[in-house]
Amino acid sequence: RTRAAARGVPREMVVIEDASTRMDTVCAPLKYHPGASVTQVVCSSTFPPTVGAAGLASSFAGFGPQRGASASSSFSADEPPLVRRVSSTPDAPVRGAFQHCALFKNILVAADGDNSARLRVFDVRDWTEKQTIRVGAVSERGDADADDADARTIAAAVSALAFDGTTIVAATHEGFVHTWRLMARGEKRGYVRLLQPLRVDGVPVTKARILGEPGSQLLACHAPSKRAFVVWELDTGKLRGAFNTDGVAKGVPLLLVESCATVMACVHADADAETESASEKRNTSKSARAPVAALLDVRTGEGGALRDSDLLANKGTPTCAAFDGELFVVATSLGVLIAWNLQTGDAPAIGAHAGAANAAAVGAVKVVPGEPSRILSGGADRALLLWDKALRPLARLELGSPVTCLAVSTPRLAVAGTQDGFVEVFSLPAPDDAEPDKELVEARRAKAFLPTEDFSSATAGVVPAYRYALRHDPGSAPSSFASFDAFTRRVPVWEGAYVPPTEGEAAKKPPAGPEDAGGSSSGFSASRALAGSAQSVSPEEEASRVKREEEEARAKQRAMDGAGVAPDPNVR
Repeated sequence: RTRAAARGVPREMVVIEDASTRMDTVCAPLKYHPGASVTQVVCSSTFPPTVGAAGLASSFAGFGPQRGASASSSFSADEPPLVRRVSSTPDAPVRGAFQHCALFKNILVAADGDNSARLRVFDVRDWTEKQTIRVGAVSERGDADADDADARTIAAAVSALAFDGTTIVAATHEGFVHTWRLMARGEKRGYVRLLQPLRVDGVPVTKARILGEPGSQLLACHAPSKRAFVVWELDTGKLRGAFNTDGVAKGVPLLLVESCATVMACVHADADAETESASEKRNTSKSARAPVAALLDVRTGEGGALRDSDLLANKGTPTCAAFDGELFVVATSLGVLIAWNLQTGDAPAIGAHAGAANAAAVGAVKVVPGEPSRILSGGADRALLLWDKALRPLARLELGSPVTCLAVSTPRLAVAGTQDGFVEVFSLPAPDDAEPDKELVEARRAKAFLPTEDFSSATAGVVPAYRYALRHDPGSAPSSFASFDAFTRRVPVWEGAYVPPTEGEAAKKPPAGPEDAGGSSSGFSASRALAGSAQSVSPEEEASRVKREEEEARAKQRAMDGAGVAPDPNVR
């Protein structure tokens, strides 16, 4: 149902001839960096698309149509091919991989891998660099730029990046979170520091999210040593609360986090012995514990483990997840996909990515926007699979290299990054063409590595036939930063010690209330988030605790109001 405008000339764009086309690439592969795997891609919703790629090299790459070409909402063979428009590399010496980028409409933010990282802000309409922000440049005024004379520079290697168009959040390996807000000064507009660096933990902060709507946004970060989510109000810088995960995870470390609105979808699991680094092996238990899938609304504190969360047991280590408020999808190192439909409350759907009698690790999964919602997965077997909500395969496309990351901008367009350093742009079937592909269904029924009732015993000791072997290129990095672990700054899946409640503490648990009886009460402890597992106390002790916590909250608020909020009258 698709045809290339000139099949022998891969530089031309593909033409979609009807609304029911299957998946197909729309241009030749885009080269990010030879010999370095792509770990993150972003894509605009226009066509020809604007594409950004970051990965295990010292550079960031931006792609788009040639200069002077006009954007179009439809595919056309007359459109120019996508070309590299920008390649950004930090000043020598290079000390880390350029792994983080985020796109909102026409503004793209990319963070380099230096010990004191810089954020580069691009307008992707013409790929001009609008601003460079030194993450570690901080002044007493709270709005320091890299060139300010009174700015002091602190270590700030970026470990996570979030961006919503007006606010930039960068978490660091030093345990801090830095924030910037879009401001207008005269005729100029730019991002200025919003809050003084927020101390989250003494270990790297790898999970930071901007949640909620403008005017009431929240910043949620995970503090591994305390096994808790810490939440601030972004507009005021005031500490909103903290939520300990012990009641849900029982000491299993947090591995994956996705978010939608103010709800965070979490997967707790031990690291995969087949893929973890040497440092991870030293910090994880030898015997893997059952993974746990859970939800947490950081505004209300409601949440808990998902029903049938035990389906994740013995199906490989969770490797990626996707969440859009309705569907929560988790994929594993053995190629198993599990999808919870939170709108209907039906039992989770289960599918297998591989189309042969082998397991294929899944490296990326996304929920495709549109009605009805669909699911896209990419695996180490080089295949892309499109699924419906019930995890019935709709279409399949095979690329030239294992798929490491995905970005889906519209119901018809997606981008994949690969292990060999290339970026593929491809079309998706129309949403109304949602009939399962009979050949794919039959192939999986006959050959696929599908979960069955005896799946647990059948997979004991199973090693995936298709696994990832990520590649890095340290370039001119010093020898101390040239190894894979050092250059990519891999962070072990580690959390502080978990102390389970004793039998006496468990016996003190109060009778179940209406929420407990319905099975919907939160398993996240807010009142004891920074002190360990929650336990019941007498009314007098509870009143004393509440009074003490209110006093502590007021003290923290005074501290934040004194030095935490940028003294800019435009910050409300």
